[in-house]
Amino acid sequence: MQKVALEMHLSETAFLVPRSDGPTSYDLRWFTPTAEVDLCGHATLASSKVLWDVHGADPGATLRFHTNSGVLTAIRDPAGVISLDFPAAIAQPVPDPAAYAEPLLRAFGLGSADEILWVGRNRIGGPGGGDLIVEVTPDAFGRLAKYPTSLSEISRPGSVLECRVLSLTCAGCPPAVPLPSAAEGDDLPDAAAYDFSSRGFAPCVGIAEDPVCGSAHCALGPLWADRLGKSTLLARVASPRGGDVRVGVSGDRVALGGHAVITMIGKLLHTKG
Repeated sequence: MQKVALEMHLSETAFLVPRSDGPTSYDLRWFTPTAEVDLCGHATLASSKVLWDVHGADPGATLRFHTNSGVLTAIRDPAGVISLDFPAAIAQPVPDPAAYAEPLLRAFGLGSADEILWVGRNRIGGPGGGDLIVEVTPDAFGRLAKYPTSLSEISRPGSVLECRVLSLTCAGCPPAVPLPSAAEGDDLPDAAAYDFSSRGFAPCVGIAEDPVCGSAHCALGPLWADRLGKSTLLARVASPRGGDVRVGVSGDRVALGGHAVITMIGKLLHTKG
């Protein structure tokens, strides 16, 4: 599976195996080009779409995925929005935030330490013992380079930034963040509709920048729900590709919602020898 994921060269490749305990129950594993990960949102969204639209799963059924992070479920509403039920991954403030300032300035070209508002880490697992969440000012977020050039600060063993995913986040959606391009008839949100924005970097597991990191929102969702006093949020992912995530927070669970589109169907051939 790891070799296949390396050949696919996408941020994550999902592998599904039907289980014997029900027609909509599957074992699910995710691999980046260099490592297996314990949680992945957008590859689960894609898996659900394929099961419903290609493999004939009951469109009204709840899909159940058995993973290294427990049992995850997926449902789809009449409008085609797929909602995934994931465990919350609450981030706690790091004990010495000042130690993160210089590495963050080097990695992302921030203007000063004053632009770093909060640094936290959760226990989702992986390099560094958990994901890292860094809140910056909206102005600083809007000035981030399209392709940061110093991500080695994150992947360097022993660095305080070492982690599975480093999420940079800010309140709202700064003017510099590109919004979705509206096709004819599309009803898309404007910048004021977004509660927070983020970008996710994961060089430790072979991903310079994740186009849309669903699992990172298991931490970002609870963080911003608490900050804003809301249980339902709309998030903008400001990667070069871009994307939207609908987030619902309820206790120790996070619902992640979005659309999926099938663009290619192929056949993988295996030759012995």
